[in-house]
Amino acid sequence: MEETNFETIAERSGISAEEIKKIEVGTVSGKQRRIGEFDWEQARRAASINGVTDIALTFADYIDIANRKARRFEDLTSETRAFIEEVERVTNAHVSLIAKDFGKDAVMIDRRTWR
Repeated sequence: MEETNFETIAERSGISAEEIKKIEVGTVSGKQRRIGEFDWEQARRAASINGVTDIALTFADYIDIANRKARRFEDLTSETRAFIEEVERVTNAHVSLIAKDFGKDAVMIDRRTWR
């Protein structure tokens, strides 16, 4: 994993670094979390070893804050849809659930076909 920092994610996503710092706190320890870039090789290996068939993707808003308004896959930014398609290609698994924000009003995008 290549570690990154809150400012880099803030610049990329449009979310303030202060908001990200508030989100990235351990629920048990209360300590600030470390964050890293998406690791394509680790995702490929984990999917292969575990025989994954579906993926739940979180933090789509870290790609672009505009994703917080999305209610359907088609509402996500083109960059986010391309990222999801690449995750599916690399892992050979369907990204079925997409979380694009957190909190009591958070809405999960559900793409499951097997419900």
